[in-house]
Amino acid sequence: MRHLLYKTLFLAIVLNLAACSTTSDPADTSAPPADSAANDATLDIPNQPEDLVVPPEDTANPDDTTIDPEDAVVPPEDVVIPPEDVVIPPEDVVIPPEDVVVPPEDVTVPEEIVEPPIDVVEPPVPPVVGSGHTGWKKPKCWGCHTADDHNTTLDPYQCVTCHGKNGAPAGHSSGDGCGTCHSGKHGAGFPTPVSCKTCHPK
Repeated sequence: MRHLLYKTLFLAIVLNLAACSTTSDPADTSAPPADSAANDATLDIPNQPEDLVVPPEDTANPDDTTIDPEDAVVPPEDVVIPPEDVVIPPEDVVIPPEDVVVPPEDVTVPEEIVEPPIDVVEPPVPPVVGSGHTGWKKPKCWGCHTADDHNTTLDPYQCVTCHGKNGAPAGHSSGDGCGTCHSGKHGAGFPTPVSCKTCHPK
């Protein structure tokens, strides 16, 4: 800006000197015209071109990017300015902890299936035969009882497991030689020694 002002002043001085050299005569001692004297008294720079506009000194230079310290906005000391590449979420967004796995929005989380309790049906308690039984102390169960769904293919001695010994006396030996003295006892369906130990435990 100052460079332009100096250039303008220099041009005005040159034009003034040129005008003086063409109009002044050393032999002419007459007084200058009244209007010329008035103009010289009122103008600092004589013969200044009318179309020359001198900008004020406080005109801002568009190329000057210097910020006036008074116009600069300084943030408070407790305000942390994040880097430009940091995305700050809105205040109403809850950020889960790092160890929490958040499923995608399009994944449907199945609800917990509660299975109904299983009703456990206890089997009926089988009756244990006693002295009032018609076949008391009789080993041949099939003489009165026929095979059905719960005792098919069972030998008579296997009835003892559920219905008791039916009055059979206790045994007198823990060995396996029952057949030596009691060979063929009770007939078919009573293998030795398993049937003997089942009905006549010691």
